[in-house]
Amino acid sequence: MTAELRINAGTSKIAVTWRGDDLAKAVESERANALYAGADLVVKAARPPRRTGRLAKTGYAKAAGGRSSYRGGRGRRKPPRLKRGSALAAFSMSYAGFQERGTRRHRAQPYLGPALAANRTRAAKAVTDTMGKAVGTK
Repeated sequence: MTAELRINAGTSKIAVTWRGDDLAKAVESERANALYAGADLVVKAARPPRRTGRLAKTGYAKAAGGRSSYRGGRGRRKPPRLKRGSALAAFSMSYAGFQERGTRRHRAQPYLGPALAANRTRAAKAVTDTMGKAVGTK
């Protein structure tokens, strides 16, 4: 939808052109990359407990309909399907959830939740910066 508005007020003239369809297409095409940028920032900030280092190597970010840094391997879970407009920051080792939340015999050692809490604003800024570059405002 393109709308054009012209205002003549005496000697001054104002012309505004709104291209809503162009903006909507740019946002739609770049949404997955922007969400991936935010999720990737959270994964890089997470510090899982290190005993062997295997868990730390399995961190990945994934955006629905876009990029993914998932690398498969032995003992790793496949990433789930995501709904449109969502992103995932996760660790794919089969015991990652036990480390994060704990079990009745193993105390929790959270690493992803605190990383998200500490970097929430930085992740949101990464998303808006990436989207701003795509739309042309930055």
